[in-house]
Amino acid sequence: MASSSDISLELIQRGIKRVPTYTRVSAGGNTPKGIRSVTFYNAGAANATVLTTNLLPQEKLTIDAGGQGDHLDEISYDGSGTDLVIVTIT
Repeated sequence: MASSSDISLELIQRGIKRVPTYTRVSAGGNTPKGIRSVTFYNAGAANATVLTTNLLPQEKLTIDAGGQGDHLDEISYDGSGTDLVIVTIT
């Protein structure tokens, strides 16, 4: 089994660059099209919404496109009234 450092080295050797972004929101929006993965974490005290489903306080949801070179379409979210942390990998 490969370690994370082995995987990172392989990606660097193939010229692939993965870029993480970290965003904290208290409003609605969409993730950009074309990302590889996204994690939503509700750090606030009220419910957030991801894909029209409640994300409860202290709950986390990760969506990954897989390892086939696939990418995700935009994903809707609403962090109004709470503190929603969003981490994406492109």
